[in-house]
Amino acid sequence: MKTILLAVALCAVSATASAVDGVIEINHARALAGGITPGDDPGYPVTLSHSGSYLLTGNLTLPGANTSGITSSADNVSLDLNGFAVIGPNVCVYNAGVTCSETGLADGITLTGDNASVRNGIVRGVTGDGIEVGNASVVDGVRVSHVGLVGVKQNGEGGVVRNSVVSLVKMVGIQATDRGLIHANALDNIGDTAIQLSGTDNLVIDNVAVGYTNAIACPGASSGFGNNLLRAFVTTVNANCATADMGNNKIW
Repeated sequence: MKTILLAVALCAVSATASAVDGVIEINHARALAGGITPGDDPGYPVTLSHSGSYLLTGNLTLPGANTSGITSSADNVSLDLNGFAVIGPNVCVYNAGVTCSETGLADGITLTGDNASVRNGIVRGVTGDGIEVGNASVVDGVRVSHVGLVGVKQNGEGGVVRNSVVSLVKMVGIQATDRGLIHANALDNIGDTAIQLSGTDNLVIDNVAVGYTNAIACPGASSGFGNNLLRAFVTTVNANCATADMGNNKIW
């Protein structure tokens, strides 16, 4: 009887700890099984239907070039990749631009709700965008490579992309919309534009950026650039950036 009671008590403690932690694990087996959140069908993409904290506990290997990895439209989604990777089949090479082995529009991670975060891991080999996030969201400490469209897309206002490495992207390395911060990133082997600002009032500082066509491109004034090391083989800074505050950048 004592053994049974002890087992029940331990199970109760374990369940309580899991509930208190409140972190939902994601791995390949769970993705194939489905049900990670309500409405998540078996297989990919993994659909996160509500806010919360999510943790990768293994690599997610996507079965094809037209299959996305993780998607959510909920607000307040925090995704810790925990050093693991979302991996697709796309392989890109740099030679006077970037060419890729696969075509399609499948994304690695798409969190379009407000106040999302993606950190601490890898997205590689997808045909669409590597990571896309919405308003007031943060991408921190990721490595994105072998991507067909945009490496990291800040598709909203007031977001942050920092401490990340983006390489072998066919079109754009990092894209920000309005009032974004792009800080301390390294971008190399970008087929078109390393950093693209599609809105205004962005701040781009302390980055190393190499793009084949542009290192930085923007629609006009009201963005600031400082302490960046920039290079491109066609036009380092796009002409539309001419009236922006260019700061203490180095161009080589």
